[in-house]
Amino acid sequence: SFDLLPTNERVTACDVANVPLSDSSLDAVVFCLSLMGANYADFLREAHRLLKPRGALVIAEVTSRFDGGVAEWVHMLRRLGFDLDGRDESNSHF
Repeated sequence: SFDLLPTNERVTACDVANVPLSDSSLDAVVFCLSLMGANYADFLREAHRLLKPRGALVIAEVTSRFDGGVAEWVHMLRRLGFDLDGRDESNSHF
């Protein structure tokens, strides 16, 4: 795991826009309530760099976070090189 501030010894401190891993080194990247910063697009570009071909990007965010609605975010993700395989908006907690 990587985060700006490590919460335990299993979390590596780093700027998530510049993760110290090689290109195409991950099978999955998960963002859970972590795309709140102004440079979230940099985080997503970095995720694209890190993912292996056919790797999975999983985003769990509050729907109010998606300025312009979820459809606009999906469009932005496609422009960054991601494909949408599925979407679940059934959570009523946010």
